Amino acid sequence: MTPLGQKVKELRVAMGLTQQKLAEQAGVSQSLISALESGRRKYVGPQDITGLAASLEVPEDELWALIPGGRNDKRYIPIAGKV
Repeated sequence: MTPLGQKVKELRVAMGLTQQKLAEQAGVSQSLISALESGRRKYVGPQDITGLAASLEVPEDELWALIPGGRNDKRYIPIAGKV
């Protein structure tokens, strides 16, 4: 699991949200949440971070800090050290 995936899961569980509910609120798929939390997801988009941060009620910078290289506006942003 990546640091981002771990943080998303911790926040989601603390808020009492299912993966499906978080996905709906964040505007992403449930499969993205599942893959992110399990470590299968290797990339995210900036819109994913924006939606997750809003739904998890944390500043975007808190999630960006967990991504190697930090904030980025590329379409696909690696979330693991080596992909």
